[in-house]
Amino acid sequence: MLKLESERIFLRKLIADDLDDFHSYRSNPAVAKYQTWHPFSIKDSKEFISRYGIYKPYFTGEWFSFGIELKSIHKIIGDCGVKSELVDSRLALIDCTLSVDFQKQGLAKEALTLLFNYSFNELKLHRITAVTDCKNLPSIRLFERLEMRREGHFIKNSWLKGKWCNQYLYAILEEEWSKKRLIQNYSKERIKDEI
Repeated sequence: MLKLESERIFLRKLIADDLDDFHSYRSNPAVAKYQTWHPFSIKDSKEFISRYGIYKPYFTGEWFSFGIELKSIHKIIGDCGVKSELVDSRLALIDCTLSVDFQKQGLAKEALTLLFNYSFNELKLHRITAVTDCKNLPSIRLFERLEMRREGHFIKNSWLKGKWCNQYLYAILEEEWSKKRLIQNYSKERIKDEI
């Protein structure tokens, strides 16, 4: 089973045993506020795990979702995913959902860093995009901390929960991500050398 690891988390396939943890945040209206989906019923949660648990990376045009497991408690606290574009599988959209109990701790950035590394290095993606509601300040800050570029501001382009919403489009290229990683690694090595 594919499992990606960082200091505090694993990204791994969602399984039936994750149902309670998954449902606890996916059913929360605060988590669903800026998402295209409504708070999940238990049936929705079961269907999501069942459906997205069968896909292998990288199934063109379908979401491939990872559960975000916090190592310290061995529980799923969120999920993130990547979906290739039908026109060219080297172009993809990403998404991330995190329990409100674990927000503002840098865990979403840690999860997306793993996802970007995997997507660019293993899936050989050329470009990753993300779309968020213009009012979703935590997501905007997250994408900007990942040094994604804001490429678009769409006016009333998304019908979301009974009203038209504005969205921002963010993107990053493989070459930009690779350069960023090299600079970060060089800085870490210099710090080690100076200590």
